Amino acid sequence: MGEPRNCLGVEIVKNFVVFAFGLAFVLLFSVERSHGEMVTFDDLLFGSTNYSTDVNGDGTVDIIFETTHEEGLEPGFAPSPSLIQGPGLKAASTFNLDLQVLFPHGVMEYLRFDFALTTYQDEPGGHVYFWIYDADGWPIGSSHQVFAHETGDPARHEATARVELPKSAASAKFNFVTMGGGSWFVVDNFEGSFSTPTEPPAEGTISVSPNVLDFGEAPIGIPSEPLRVTVSNTGNADLDVTGISTKGQHSSQFTLNEDTCSDRKLLPSESGQVDVVFEPTSIGTKVATLSIPSNDADVPVLDVSLSGTGVPAITSILPASVQAGGSILISGRGFGNLRYVKIGPRKFKKASQRILLRADDSIVLLVPEYSNWPDGVSKERMVAVAVKTADGVVKSNRFPLEIRKP
Repeated sequence: MGEPRNCLGVEIVKNFVVFAFGLAFVLLFSVERSHGEMVTFDDLLFGSTNYSTDVNGDGTVDIIFETTHEEGLEPGFAPSPSLIQGPGLKAASTFNLDLQVLFPHGVMEYLRFDFALTTYQDEPGGHVYFWIYDADGWPIGSSHQVFAHETGDPARHEATARVELPKSAASAKFNFVTMGGGSWFVVDNFEGSFSTPTEPPAEGTISVSPNVLDFGEAPIGIPSEPLRVTVSNTGNADLDVTGISTKGQHSSQFTLNEDTCSDRKLLPSESGQVDVVFEPTSIGTKVATLSIPSNDADVPVLDVSLSGTGVPAITSILPASVQAGGSILISGRGFGNLRYVKIGPRKFKKASQRILLRADDSIVLLVPEYSNWPDGVSKERMVAVAVKTADGVVKSNRFPLEIRKP
């Protein structure tokens, strides 16, 4: 691992002091041990970019040390150790922040550690900067301090730092600086009062899949195929699901076909299903919500969006088999704004007088002649009715018709 240069001058150090957060922080120095848990970095691997450990033995990671320097971290020793007998956490000191420390479950009361700095200049002091944050990312303090080894030896800048915490800390950033030149830092005996994660309260948690049902186009008066919503309990306690219903502007056009969730207790990891059917009563877009109440404390009522579009409906064609050039009776719903009837690729315009629209939503249609058919061949064609709505022209369901050669 090479030794980079650090050329921060006196003026830059002053700027760091100005930049430091304005909250007052007490930084004391003492070799006296306090109650807490300690990291000694005995198992640190060379070249690691991070080091994590369960320091209080509760089975979870309590501290994560991270560096962005390309050469990573390594186990290292102070050049003339007095406080740091090693191995400690060693890395290069750069112009940027040198070390980020995360406390996944928080650290209370204090942080304490021994550190050493090495330099290539006869400059008796080193600098350490602290920025400490709570779980929301807000700074709870910052500090900067100059350290000088009592012997004045520029190769031995060692000290013990202790910082008192006004509240639980979730992360910290460190920058180690020597004014005279490039340097390394070594941290050892990192100590604090680390929190043990508490078990989350037992509660049922609702989830659904999918959270949107789009039925697309559906002929008016004809029930659609059901679409299914799966309701699951992803919590660690029972989930009580009460009466599921449809609500909203067009709620009556969406009905529950099958419901295995309402008024039921779902155990953790258990699921139930709700099938919804769309049966529009008129042409146009319809919207509603599927309302699922439960004892989930965060989501007492979970809504699933429902939507579909009603289109004209052909219910019958008589006769079902007709000779080309004959006429048929098309019955259905929603023909009031008829634009045309389409058989296969052909359109028969209302203005052509080949279509007679009756008041009861039925149409008398003259089936056109077809030419160039092989002998003895009949063709099945799909029939659709097109009407105009405020949103444009919409077509009905397609209905089969057999057309025989004359």
